[in-house]
Amino acid sequence: MSTPELLVLTGVFHLALLFAHGGYIALTFGVVWGTGRRNKPVVTSDLSRRFERTITNNIESMAAFIPVTTGSLFLAAPMDWATLAATIYLSARVAFAALYLLNIPYLRTVAWIIGQLMIAVISLPLIYAVWPNY
Repeated sequence: MSTPELLVLTGVFHLALLFAHGGYIALTFGVVWGTGRRNKPVVTSDLSRRFERTITNNIESMAAFIPVTTGSLFLAAPMDWATLAATIYLSARVAFAALYLLNIPYLRTVAWIIGQLMIAVISLPLIYAVWPNY
């Protein structure tokens, strides 16, 4: 799989999280509440809050992953390394989401750290390409 395909899959994964959360809302609180104005407060479940935190964390992580990975396509990163790191990143994010939703704390942190390290691996050649004399 190529790096551009992995960028697309990262977006597809995020959409899957959003749809899973929306489906959970519809099943738990009803379609009318989920698609309505939501002006009547509802006591949300622990799983619903974990879905929301997982989605928020995924957005924060993608805010770094997408520009760094896109930059690696245009500037300098050896594609074998960038593709491998992007593959590991996406795998770590999927694992993180599953572990977060299942409420497994310590392994979740390991998956998060692996994902962040892969962003760093992808960014190192970019830093060198931008500042080659330093």
